[in-house]
Amino acid sequence: MKQRAGLRAKGDAWRLRATLAVVAVVVAAFAAGHQAEDARAVGEGIFQLDKTAYATPEGTAVLVTIQRTDGGVLTNDVKVILQVDGVTEFDIPTAEATKLVTFSKGTNLASQSTFIQTLNKEQFKDRTIQVTILSIDQGGLIGPRSTAPITLLGSGTPRVFDVSPDSGGSYAGEGTILTVTGENFIVAGATVNSSVESVQFWQPFAPAAEQTVTMVSNNIEVLSPTVLRVRVPALLADFGAPPYNQSTSTYDVRIEVTPVPAQIPPTYLSPITPGDKYVYTTGPTVTSLSVRQGPPTGGTQVTVNGTNFPPAGAPGTPCAFAPLTSVTFGGANVTSCKYGAPNQLIITTPAHISGPVFAVVTDAGVRSPEVPDAAYNYQGLPVITGMNPNFGPQTGGSPTTIAGSNFFVGGQPPTSVLFGGNPAQFTLINDNQIIATVPPGSGVQQVKIIHPVSGTSEYRTEANYTYSTGPLINQISPANGPSVGGTIVTIAGSGFLAGAVVKFGDVQAFSVVDSSTKITATAPPGVSTVQVSVNVNGTLNVPGPQAAYSYDGPTVTGISPIAGPPAGGTTIAIKGTNFTTASVVHIGQAIAPSVFVDPTTLTAVTPPVPTGAAAHVRVTTGSGQSPEGPEDVFTYTSGPIVDAVNPDNGPTTGASIVVITGKNFTAPLSLTFGGIAATSFNINSATQITVLSPPNSTPGAVDVRVAKGADVSPAGPKTKFTYVSAVPKIVAITPNSGSTFGGTEITLTGTGFTGAVCPGAVKFGAFNAPSCTVINDTTISTVAPPNVAGPIVVVIQTANGTSDIVPNYTYISPSGPGGGTAPPAPSAGGVNTYTLTSRWTLLTWTGMPATAVSEAIRGTGVSGASDLTTRISAIYLWDPATSSYKAYFTGSEGIPGANDFTTFTQGAVYWVAILGTGQVPWLVKSP
Repeated sequence: MKQRAGLRAKGDAWRLRATLAVVAVVVAAFAAGHQAEDARAVGEGIFQLDKTAYATPEGTAVLVTIQRTDGGVLTNDVKVILQVDGVTEFDIPTAEATKLVTFSKGTNLASQSTFIQTLNKEQFKDRTIQVTILSIDQGGLIGPRSTAPITLLGSGTPRVFDVSPDSGGSYAGEGTILTVTGENFIVAGATVNSSVESVQFWQPFAPAAEQTVTMVSNNIEVLSPTVLRVRVPALLADFGAPPYNQSTSTYDVRIEVTPVPAQIPPTYLSPITPGDKYVYTTGPTVTSLSVRQGPPTGGTQVTVNGTNFPPAGAPGTPCAFAPLTSVTFGGANVTSCKYGAPNQLIITTPAHISGPVFAVVTDAGVRSPEVPDAAYNYQGLPVITGMNPNFGPQTGGSPTTIAGSNFFVGGQPPTSVLFGGNPAQFTLINDNQIIATVPPGSGVQQVKIIHPVSGTSEYRTEANYTYSTGPLINQISPANGPSVGGTIVTIAGSGFLAGAVVKFGDVQAFSVVDSSTKITATAPPGVSTVQVSVNVNGTLNVPGPQAAYSYDGPTVTGISPIAGPPAGGTTIAIKGTNFTTASVVHIGQAIAPSVFVDPTTLTAVTPPVPTGAAAHVRVTTGSGQSPEGPEDVFTYTSGPIVDAVNPDNGPTTGASIVVITGKNFTAPLSLTFGGIAATSFNINSATQITVLSPPNSTPGAVDVRVAKGADVSPAGPKTKFTYVSAVPKIVAITPNSGSTFGGTEITLTGTGFTGAVCPGAVKFGAFNAPSCTVINDTTISTVAPPNVAGPIVVVIQTANGTSDIVPNYTYISPSGPGGGTAPPAPSAGGVNTYTLTSRWTLLTWTGMPATAVSEAIRGTGVSGASDLTTRISAIYLWDPATSSYKAYFTGSEGIPGANDFTTFTQGAVYWVAILGTGQVPWLVKSP
């Protein structure tokens, strides 16, 4: 089994001034583009698999979901790496051995899914691979469900889903023919075929089949790849004989197939399934029931069919039961029975408690097996478990949803729904739900459901409906708000009058009666969950869940500082929401003295602890306790502590001078940026370190940590350093020449390539590379597009800028030299629009030939054009004859020697530099 790659300078004052202006703009834009907001600690959480086991047919993709708990809003992408252990290029493609699942920045996702593709090798046996959470970055924790098997269901594996009948004797004794349904009884695959070899009967836990029925015996009839019939052989374990044990008399019916061409092993058996069970008995069997459910009161007429029933009388005559002959449902004797035909009884079910039972026929002390064919379900009286709403006006007419069970029994719906004694119009939704239109009434009335089969629902307090003469609250929105109050709440209902008094719990709220059905109120300060009440002339609304308002509990979004000595005494600022003057602060299990500053700020003093440890800072108010998260962790330590990193961002190329402030900085120390060692740093004092950031090929936020021996500074919101991709720079092109027909595979080497997206990011002169692959921040593979012969400029453009514009690639014509570029088709309507972007834009001139550059910049004579003399600073043209650039500088018209050209040449390629940021539309005349 096989195991699964310069611009040329001119000595002119105008030219020098313009060039310096362009450089200044570029530098300013670059600096502005790299200003980053303060990084914040990620609310990573705990990550685990959604299942303990998976299964999928081979050749299909299995959905694996990563569940996330105990996290907050993510301020960085969190990457979860899955490892799939299987034979590559047999179980899975090589690319599937590692999977990346990303929880995106700015979200609070509870789960993310990925598909793992498997390979179809037309196997006749199931096999297993393993998926494991290998790692989680940004400090996420791996939960207990970290690994699980994936069963690959062989595409040729025979399987049995059902056998019919579920019980019976042999073909020789009773003529029993078993119908077996499943799959893959016949396989016609791309490379292999299979056919049924035998049907085998296995006792539980037996090492081999007790009986094997072969195809050559002519006792098997294969009707299709999913259905076959087999004559049941005589079996040893008989439920119809002592010791009358159904478990040992239950056989697994398994299908054996032979693949062609031959394999090792030469045959394969279907795996044991719940549906392949057959109970062997020479006694009576129940093979079907005409009705499979009914009320506990009994009285349902059921036709029972089977085999080996007691000797039959004439159809319609009462059953004559001998002392050891009976019919029972769940052990309750049937007293009403008559013969229908041989092996057919027509009975009336006896009373029985609710639940599933088996119909059992006993003859001379031998019972029929309890099998699915004989299953019957007693359903009880209708039960009402709730109504929403459970109140309304005396005039009625409003809908209410009635929840419960046993609304649909014996295939019939209820005949009526009563509110007190008044019938209501209703619609049966399902066995558990009815929607009724409330009839007129008064007071508190019991709702009853009357069913023609099972009877009338019994009294329950959940079935009480209250008719109100006063105000009613149907809904409040929103139903929650901060503990400081101030939330504008809309109260919807009926019976509202001017002067109505609104209270949240016991506290009166400012409110305005907008209409008889709407009140607008301002929630007062409060805690916990309270009832909103409306008092109209001394009459209160009916309370209930629809009138509940919850004050939000506290949350902790950050603490500062994040660490301090085990001796305690560190004053920390706690930021969050819904703090009150009665807030209690716990650090770990200890209560910390605290001071209320405002609803979003508390201060507290850390208590001492016997040993260094990390502890959650939690705030408790009357509305509950703040949930724990990574943003509220305080670390007790005597080791180094990082309080701030300045600057907190720099290029992936490294070498940024970074000042780290904190505590306990004494030699010897080591520093890391996201696990990468910083090798050049100086300890300025016990509270300050200056360091050169090490290079990191992956952009993003990392933790700056200082270690002294085993003591490592804790990570927090202010310990982050964000690597940003640098402006692209190409240092090598391999190869650096190719055919004018294009298609040359090229590797670009340099820095700052992260974020390049093709087509568009890589240009060969005026033409986009058709595709590119960013290997990492320093390598891109791409394919050269067609172009005319001669040197051109290959540039890389990302959000951080454009690589240097210098000739670095040569097109070679198989038939001779050439030059220039082919222009794109001009726009319709006589106007062509170029979109100029910050710093440089590479374009092919498709405007009118010999257009004056100054007129084109001013937009002279072009409808809708703007004067861009303050935006376009310079335009450059590559001259292959001299291997140099010719330049035009805006505003230098009339100055001798300032410009190398003054008109545009159609089809020529130009680089246009603009001042400022953003995009600028440039409208020019086109032929």
